[in-house]
Amino acid sequence: MPLINLRTSLASVDDADGLLQQLSSLLAEQTGKPEAYVMTLLETGVPMTFAGSPTPPSHDRGLLRSDQCSNRGSSQQDLHRL
Repeated sequence: MPLINLRTSLASVDDADGLLQQLSSLLAEQTGKPEAYVMTLLETGVPMTFAGSPTPPSHDRGLLRSDQCSNRGSSQQDLHRL
């Protein structure tokens, strides 16, 4: 069962349910699995460091790696929709 786990240092995310639904749809599309068989997880308020500093990273990493997607051409475009 494919799982996408999105972790962020943000205390909260606007429309978390909507974000999870979008991620679920994209994950199902990219893996070719029915949406009934994919899982999404959102963790907010996660302490993290970047380059040895606890300041928030200036870019997003690891939502979906394009080399893990069946449709590599659209994966980056899909992520920018979020």
